[in-house]
Amino acid sequence: MWLMGSIGGTVGATVAHALGHGVGRGGVLFGGFACAALGVVAGAYFGVRIGLLQPSQRLWAIVGGLLGLVFACLVSLSTLMSLTGPILSTLLIALGAGLGAVMGHSAHETLTSAGEGR
Repeated sequence: MWLMGSIGGTVGATVAHALGHGVGRGGVLFGGFACAALGVVAGAYFGVRIGLLQPSQRLWAIVGGLLGLVFACLVSLSTLMSLTGPILSTLLIALGAGLGAVMGHSAHETLTSAGEGR
C-alpha cells in the first residue's frame, strides 16, 4: 500500500501538472491525492491476493491507509521546503494501513474459521 500509494500520488500530481494551467495548484493536489487513494485501494486488493492480508482485514487496511494518506498530505504540504519531509511522510500510509489491518482483524474470526474444519 505504501509503494502503490506513493507511486499513485506521484503519477497523479505529475499528470495534473502536465495538463497545464487549466487545473491550477489545487488540481495538482487533488490529482495527487486521488491517484494515491486509488493506489491505497489497489494495494489492499493486491495484499489480499498475494496473502499479506486476509479478506476480513481489507476494508480496515483501506480505511487506515486512507487516514494515513490524509496525514501524509498534511505533513508533505507543511514540509515542502525539505526533501525528506514529503518522502518520509508517505510512511504514514503504511502505518495507517498496518494499524487498520491489525485493529480491524478479529481473533474470534480466526478461531471460528479454524474450528469449522473439524
